[in-house]
Amino acid sequence: MKQVVSLLALATACALTPAKAETTRCTEITSLPATITTQGAYCLHKDLSTNVNSGAAIEIKTNNVTLDCNGWKVGGLSAGISTDARGIYASNRQNITIRNCGVRGFRTGIYIGGGAGHLIEDNRVDNSTGVGIQLSGDAITMRRNRIIDTGGKPGSVSSYGIYLSGTGTSISDNQVVNVTVTGDSSGNGYVYGIVFTGTGHEIARNQLINIIPAGTGKAYGTYGGGGTTVSLRDNTAMNPTPTSGTGIDGGDSVSQCRGNMSRGFTTALAYCTDVSGNAGT
Repeated sequence: MKQVVSLLALATACALTPAKAETTRCTEITSLPATITTQGAYCLHKDLSTNVNSGAAIEIKTNNVTLDCNGWKVGGLSAGISTDARGIYASNRQNITIRNCGVRGFRTGIYIGGGAGHLIEDNRVDNSTGVGIQLSGDAITMRRNRIIDTGGKPGSVSSYGIYLSGTGTSISDNQVVNVTVTGDSSGNGYVYGIVFTGTGHEIARNQLINIIPAGTGKAYGTYGGGGTTVSLRDNTAMNPTPTSGTGIDGGDSVSQCRGNMSRGFTTALAYCTDVSGNAGT
């Protein structure tokens, strides 16, 4: 009986223990700000924070890097609402992977500018004051991220959950919840769940919830920059009350939309070919 009880106690303890440690053979980042200059695997084994209000909490300055936060947090709330800092940042690098990171309280949570072959997955980005995740480059995969409570930078005229540019990127199974904006001097501002420019993207099965503009501004669940060739399928854009704007915007009639659902926007579907199964109220 004691053995059974012990096994049950062990199982209960395991169930209650946070499942954070996934990457253990890695170089641990122990303080912020941090700069990565050598290729390899990096990780967090505890929550870290910084009050820098410019630059980046973690900057990746080489190719072929995996950063796995193991569920721990990169925090920047102490810099305040006017911060211009980025949480995790890389510019013109190749093959960057960022996974399992909690990124909180930066102007831009995760910013990958240029390069190719990046993978951004299973991150939680919250309380970004301007942009949750911003990506540019080619052949990027972004999946299963949660972007929550974006917006709030004083005087900002726009806020973005996800901002994408480049070629051939897959954006799938992400949640963007609560995008707001403070607005200009008259209190008017625009908000976007997912913005994309470039061509050849697949944007699928994303949830875009509570995309709320300010004043006479407009809201967009998805928004294409024009001249794009994009597949948008099975995305959901929902606002709780009727909102000026568009639920699913494909950017151009050469884009194709299938199985998307929009609710609470004055226009459900725009600037894409309605292949089948789209619905809006």
